[in-house]
Order: sequence, then C-alpha cells, then structure tokens
Amino acid sequence: MRGSQNCRLVGRVVGLWRYPIKSMAGQPLSEVAVSWHGFAGDRRWALIRNGVTSSGFPWLTLRDREDMCHYCPSFADPAKPDHSPVIVRTPSGAVYDVMDAALAAELYPLGAWVIKQDRGIFDTFPLFLITTQSISALGDLAGFRVQLIYEHGNCHGARIASPRHPAAGQRPGPVRSVGRRPAPVLSEPGHGAVEFAPAGVSAH
Repeated sequence: MRGSQNCRLVGRVVGLWRYPIKSMAGQPLSEVAVSWHGFAGDRRWALIRNGVTSSGFPWLTLRDREDMCHYCPSFADPAKPDHSPVIVRTPSGAVYDVMDAALAAELYPLGAWVIKQDRGIFDTFPLFLITTQSISALGDLAGFRVQLIYEHGNCHGARIASPRHPAAGQRPGPVRSVGRRPAPVLSEPGHGAVEFAPAGVSAH
C-alpha cells in the first residue's frame, strides 16, 4: 500500500461506470461496491425477446434497438442497487418502472419481457477496463460497456490486480469515496499499486 517500500504506483482509475439494465445508458459513479459479480447493481436487469429464449442469446440489445443506449435507468434507492426498484426515463421523457409492460412494448413491439439476475447479465466478463490511452486512440466508445477507466504511468511489466484476479493476500471489496486525496488500492510487492481517483476512492 502507500507506505510499502516494495510497492510503486503504476496508475490510477479515473472513471467508474455502472449499467443497471443491459444495453441501456450508464451511470457515472464516484464510489461503488465491487464483488466477484462486478459492480453492485451492474447489469442485473435485462430484457428478453419473445420466441428466442433457447437461441443462446435472447437478450434485447443495441443490435436490435440502436437507440436503447438513450434510455436512462436509475435506482429508486441508490444505496441498495442490488435490491432497489429501477426507473427508466425514455428519450421522449416518459418514465417507467423497469417491470412496466409498456416499456417492453415500446422497446420491442414484437414482444419482450424483463428479467433480473443477482449475479448480473454479462456477455463475457463482469468488469471491462480500458485505459485513457486506448480511449484516445479509439476516439469513439459507442457500443462499449466500460466500467473502469484507467490511466497508467510507467507500468511496463507490472501486473494490475483486479476484483476478478486479486493480488496475493487481497480480497475483493467495496470501493468508497474518501474525498479528494487519491488512495492506492490492491497492491502486490514487486508489482505496484493502483490508485482509484475519480474523486479519490479506495478499496475496503
């Protein structure tokens, strides 16, 4: 950690994002709890298209509805994202509960229904990290579902610990705001520490 003589800073997280409903708009965060199933409240909800439940990919996504990313979900109780009701504001300004059949009918007139999974609904992995350098090179993140935006320094050869692959002796835990002073988190002797600093956050 910060006081370790064998640990060097290799970078810091400068952005955190959560997506309450698969393929809908994301929420910028200053703090978030992290577990083996990703960020608390991240993609716990999704819509399933009728008639394709055994297709292997039944989800309603941007492939089917290009403006789905303009639907903005939010938690009625942000302090309990895994258990909170979810409200969705549509591009026209209408507001629905995520379980309202009218929302599903608007999004997919051929028929869709909503599902909630406590472990999240991910295509591949529960966390997606991208560097600020990659963002600069790509120029456009449309279609990406980024949870962590990472700014690295001189980290050639360093192994960055994450909740999916924690460093030796570390356990994944909540990340919370600690003010403006950034604090290093998840370190491994000889490899380095990562700073979380959207507004200054640390793992606990």
